[in-house]
Amino acid sequence: MAISVKYRQLLTGGAAIALDSILSSVINNDDLSFTVDASKIYAHKYDSSSTAVASSPSVIVPVDVPVAGRWLLQASPFDAVLLPLPGTLVTGDMYGLEYSYTSANSITVDAGICYDSLNTTVLTGSTTQVVTVGSVINTIYNLFLCDDGLVKTDTNVNGTTLLAGSVTALRWIGFVLTNSAGDVNPFVMSGDRLRLTPYITVGSLTTAMTMTDLSSFVPATRVSEASFGSSGLYSRLRLSVTGAQEDTGASEVGTYIVESSQIDVTSGAIYAISDVNGSLYMYVMTLKR
Repeated sequence: MAISVKYRQLLTGGAAIALDSILSSVINNDDLSFTVDASKIYAHKYDSSSTAVASSPSVIVPVDVPVAGRWLLQASPFDAVLLPLPGTLVTGDMYGLEYSYTSANSITVDAGICYDSLNTTVLTGSTTQVVTVGSVINTIYNLFLCDDGLVKTDTNVNGTTLLAGSVTALRWIGFVLTNSAGDVNPFVMSGDRLRLTPYITVGSLTTAMTMTDLSSFVPATRVSEASFGSSGLYSRLRLSVTGAQEDTGASEVGTYIVESSQIDVTSGAIYAISDVNGSLYMYVMTLKR
């Protein structure tokens, strides 16, 4: 007779979601059950000959209390995996998987390990990989460690193109940006910080507070902070995420980058104003990996 697998959310209590609610008449010897409560996962096997005394979680007796027939715990219960709430990102617990600039259309990704984007599957990149990046101009290529152990690219920040294919589990580990020639903009990575070398121009500066859309330069929901600079003689850069409260930077003589303090860019836009007209640069950011 085929073995069946049961799923429940409680061990005892007789309710429909409890393991002991299953009548012995519909359980076969060696049937398996997995019970996931608020904090643990329990694996039981049904022994139709057992007459053991009920003792949760080791021995679960069906609600109709047969003379013989018990759910017997097969191993120590283990912690249940916490699933992310809808719309939230799985971050942290990523070991390795830093990446470096290799050439105009390739990067090198270190070996590493992490959970997938649902926090349910362990993904492992067992060796250093050289990853080919597309050459479409001015494009964000998101990097994902996939369930086959390979790092792959997708222009969608959630990896929907990859998931529509053979990939069943993945995790966002970062991104690269191509320039107007279709080449990867060089960068240096340290931990979760990514420094663009050279910096990129993301907008123009005037003496009026002006919004710059960053969505074509960074996947804003995956970048927590970024540093910006300005060009222009005796330039002083001031930044804001609302257009109201300003963050004042330093002044420099000449057309130098003037680093302003880091500012949250998760909204995908930044407001900037300068004492003189010029360019707005972005050159270092912290990734939400």
